Amino acid sequence: MGVYQINLTVPTSATELEPAEVSFWVLGNYITHVEFIFPPGCNGVTKVALFYGIRKLYPSDQDQWFSGNNETFKFDTLDPLPDAMTRLRFVGYNDGGMFPHTVSLRIVTRWDWEIRERVWLKSLLDRMELLLRRIGVI
Repeated sequence: MGVYQINLTVPTSATELEPAEVSFWVLGNYITHVEFIFPPGCNGVTKVALFYGIRKLYPSDQDQWFSGNNETFKFDTLDPLPDAMTRLRFVGYNDGGMFPHTVSLRIVTRWDWEIRERVWLKSLLDRMELLLRRIGVI
């Protein structure tokens, strides 16, 4: 399991065509958890997204960007990474704000063997529940 935190300072001069960017490497086969953390004061004008190459990973809609104010967007996912060592890009721009803002990104990655174990255990528990229902215990 890998846990990564990346901070991106988005200056007022960053535009959608010339955004601020931080590139970083992650290790693992899957992204399993993501958090975008917006500090107070962003007021929805600082926009960010996570990319692999030119492909936008989050938000998944290619025309959207995350924005917020004193809030955290967090979600669990199970998105495969193309390589065991993958370079990602945390990108942001300022949509009319008067001050720079630093937005944080947290990512958790896992290896195949970590995921297989969890999938196997869930499958086992589901089968046990089905058996208990069939024999009338639950």
